[in-house]
Amino acid sequence: LISAMAKASGGSEWDRALQLFAEMKQEKIEPNDKTYNSFISAMAKAPGGSQWGRALHFFAEMKRDGVEPTDGTYSALISAMANASGGSQWEIALQLFEKMKKEEMEPDDVTYTSLISAMANAPGGSQWERALHFFAEMKREGVERNEITYSSLI
Repeated sequence: LISAMAKASGGSEWDRALQLFAEMKQEKIEPNDKTYNSFISAMAKAPGGSQWGRALHFFAEMKRDGVEPTDGTYSALISAMANASGGSQWEIALQLFEKMKKEEMEPDDVTYTSLISAMANAPGGSQWERALHFFAEMKREGVERNEITYSSLI
Protein backbone atom coordinates (compact mmCIF):
# COMPACT_ATOMS: atom_id res chain seq x y z
CA LEU A 1 0.00 0.00 0.00
CA ILE A 2 2.81 2.42 0.80
CA SER A 3 4.18 1.84 -2.71
CA ALA A 4 0.74 2.55 -4.17
CA MET A 5 0.62 5.83 -2.23
CA ALA A 6 3.99 6.78 -3.73
CA LYS A 7 2.62 6.18 -7.24
CA ALA A 8 -0.75 7.93 -6.78
CA SER A 9 -1.76 10.17 -9.67
CA GLY A 10 -0.99 13.84 -9.18
CA GLY A 11 1.92 13.06 -6.90
CA SER A 12 2.60 10.98 -3.90
CA GLU A 13 0.05 10.60 -1.13
CA TRP A 14 2.94 10.80 1.33
CA ASP A 15 0.75 11.89 4.23
CA ARG A 16 -1.38 8.75 3.87
CA ALA A 17 1.76 6.66 3.48
CA LEU A 18 2.94 8.14 6.78
CA GLN A 19 -0.30 7.07 8.46
CA LEU A 20 0.00 3.54 7.04
CA PHE A 21 3.60 3.30 8.20
CA ALA A 22 2.65 4.36 11.73
CA GLU A 23 -0.25 1.89 11.75
CA MET A 24 2.04 -0.89 10.58
CA LYS A 25 4.52 -0.26 13.39
CA GLN A 26 1.68 0.08 15.92
CA GLU A 27 0.50 -3.40 14.93
CA LYS A 28 4.05 -4.68 15.56
CA ILE A 29 4.64 -5.45 11.90
CA GLU A 30 8.34 -4.91 11.25
CA PRO A 31 9.11 -2.97 8.08
CA ASN A 32 11.74 -4.42 5.75
CA ASP A 33 13.97 -2.74 3.18
CA LYS A 34 11.20 -2.73 0.56
CA THR A 35 8.84 -0.99 3.00
CA TYR A 36 11.40 1.68 3.82
CA ASN A 37 12.35 2.11 0.16
CA SER A 38 8.70 2.59 -0.81
CA PHE A 39 8.22 5.08 1.98
CA ILE A 40 11.35 7.06 1.06
CA SER A 41 10.15 7.07 -2.58
CA ALA A 42 6.83 8.49 -1.44
CA MET A 43 8.71 11.29 0.32
CA ALA A 44 10.74 11.97 -2.85
CA LYS A 45 7.58 12.34 -4.94
CA ALA A 46 5.62 14.57 -2.57
CA PRO A 47 3.63 17.22 -4.44
CA GLY A 48 5.07 20.70 -4.21
CA GLY A 49 8.59 19.44 -3.56
CA SER A 50 10.30 16.59 -1.87
CA GLN A 51 9.84 15.80 1.80
CA TRP A 52 13.59 15.20 1.88
CA GLY A 53 13.92 15.78 5.63
CA ARG A 54 11.40 13.06 6.35
CA ALA A 55 13.18 10.76 3.88
CA LEU A 56 16.43 11.22 5.82
CA HIS A 57 14.58 10.66 9.10
CA PHE A 58 13.23 7.33 7.87
CA PHE A 59 16.65 6.36 6.52
CA ALA A 60 18.07 6.89 10.02
CA GLU A 61 15.16 4.93 11.52
CA MET A 62 15.77 2.12 9.04
CA LYS A 63 19.37 1.79 10.15
CA ARG A 64 18.39 2.08 13.83
CA ASP A 65 15.94 -0.79 13.31
CA GLY A 66 18.75 -2.92 11.88
CA VAL A 67 17.38 -2.94 8.34
CA GLU A 68 20.24 -2.82 5.82
CA PRO A 69 19.89 -0.16 3.13
CA THR A 70 20.03 -1.36 -0.47
CA ASP A 71 20.97 0.35 -3.70
CA GLY A 72 17.24 1.08 -4.07
CA THR A 73 17.30 2.88 -0.71
CA TYR A 74 20.13 5.12 -1.83
CA SER A 75 18.48 5.78 -5.20
CA ALA A 76 15.25 6.84 -3.48
CA LEU A 77 17.15 9.09 -1.06
CA ILE A 78 19.18 10.72 -3.84
CA SER A 79 15.93 11.28 -5.74
CA ALA A 80 14.43 12.96 -2.66
CA MET A 81 17.45 15.28 -2.50
CA ALA A 82 17.21 16.00 -6.25
CA ASN A 83 13.55 16.98 -5.85
CA ALA A 84 14.19 19.32 -2.90
CA SER A 85 12.92 22.84 -3.39
CA GLY A 86 15.34 25.06 -5.26
CA GLY A 87 17.92 22.30 -5.65
CA SER A 88 19.02 23.00 -2.10
CA GLN A 89 20.08 19.46 -1.16
CA TRP A 90 22.56 18.63 -3.92
CA GLU A 91 25.41 18.27 -1.40
CA ILE A 92 23.52 15.64 0.60
CA ALA A 93 22.75 13.80 -2.66
CA LEU A 94 26.48 13.75 -3.41
CA GLN A 95 27.31 12.50 0.11
CA LEU A 96 24.73 9.71 -0.20
CA PHE A 97 26.17 8.68 -3.57
CA GLU A 98 29.68 8.51 -2.14
CA LYS A 99 28.45 6.54 0.88
CA MET A 100 26.66 4.10 -1.41
CA LYS A 101 29.83 3.48 -3.38
CA LYS A 102 31.88 3.15 -0.18
CA GLU A 103 29.45 0.40 0.90
CA GLU A 104 30.32 -1.32 -2.40
CA MET A 105 26.89 -0.89 -3.97
CA GLU A 106 26.72 -0.36 -7.72
CA PRO A 107 24.80 2.74 -8.78
CA ASP A 108 22.39 2.07 -11.64
CA ASP A 109 20.82 4.37 -14.23
CA VAL A 110 18.19 5.55 -11.76
CA THR A 111 20.83 6.45 -9.16
CA TYR A 112 23.01 8.31 -11.63
CA THR A 113 20.07 10.13 -13.20
CA SER A 114 18.83 11.25 -9.79
CA LEU A 115 22.32 12.45 -8.89
CA ILE A 116 22.65 14.30 -12.20
CA SER A 117 19.25 15.92 -11.53
CA ALA A 118 20.42 17.01 -8.09
CA MET A 119 23.53 18.60 -9.62
CA ALA A 120 21.53 20.20 -12.45
CA ASN A 121 18.99 21.62 -9.98
CA ALA A 122 21.64 23.19 -7.72
CA PRO A 123 21.02 26.90 -7.11
CA GLY A 124 22.10 29.05 -10.02
CA GLY A 125 23.20 26.03 -12.04
CA SER A 126 26.36 26.01 -9.97
CA GLN A 127 26.99 22.26 -10.28
CA TRP A 128 26.59 21.75 -14.03
CA GLU A 129 30.19 20.55 -14.39
CA ARG A 130 29.59 17.86 -11.77
CA ALA A 131 26.43 16.82 -13.63
CA LEU A 132 28.52 16.34 -16.78
CA HIS A 133 31.17 14.49 -14.77
CA PHE A 134 28.62 11.94 -13.52
CA PHE A 135 27.13 11.67 -17.00
CA ALA A 136 30.59 10.71 -18.32
CA GLU A 137 31.13 8.37 -15.37
CA MET A 138 27.97 6.50 -16.31
CA LYS A 139 29.47 5.74 -19.71
CA ARG A 140 32.83 4.69 -18.23
CA GLU A 141 31.07 2.38 -15.77
CA GLY A 142 28.89 0.86 -18.50
CA VAL A 143 25.65 2.21 -17.04
CA GLU A 144 23.01 2.83 -19.69
CA ARG A 145 22.08 6.46 -20.27
CA ASN A 146 18.49 7.00 -21.37
CA GLU A 147 16.16 9.83 -22.38
CA ILE A 148 15.51 10.70 -18.74
CA THR A 149 19.25 11.02 -18.10
CA TYR A 150 19.67 13.31 -21.09
CA SER A 151 16.63 15.37 -20.06
CA SER A 152 18.13 15.85 -16.61
CA LEU A 153 21.15 17.51 -18.22
CA ILE A 154 19.20 19.84 -20.49
